[in-house]
Amino acid sequence: MGTLQSPPPTLSKQVPFSVTTQGTRNLLLIRHGHFNLSGETDEERKLTKLGRKQAAETGKRLSQLGFKWTRIIRSNMMRAMETADLIMKELGQASGQETLPVPEDPDPILREGSPIRPEPDVGTWKPENDYFVDGCRVEAAFRWRITLAWQFLF
Repeated sequence: MGTLQSPPPTLSKQVPFSVTTQGTRNLLLIRHGHFNLSGETDEERKLTKLGRKQAAETGKRLSQLGFKWTRIIRSNMMRAMETADLIMKELGQASGQETLPVPEDPDPILREGSPIRPEPDVGTWKPENDYFVDGCRVEAAFRWRITLAWQFLF
């Protein structure tokens, strides 16, 4: 760690940068486990046996990192909520923390989507995807959950 040398251009007028870091934040992005691909609705796209095992093993591994868990954020997709719940169960059993954070309410802005049309085109491309809507939502999620979180470090 050390002194931050220069701020990102968007923050240069907002934050005094004579700040010396006092700690480390770790941001982990975890994708859901394997799920039922033949489900018609989100509720039917639950984790498979393999997906549940993947989530539990991820939780076990995360507990070995020795982090103090302060926040769990997840989308409102069935497979994401199941994955987060299984990870939290494993963290609670193995972490030794007296209390683990309660996951925030599932956030629909974090749902999967198609932010851009694939180039080159691929066989699975679905022209009915609304790239303009999904792209804006994915960008908003990044700004809200990643960029703003970084600003709160100071």
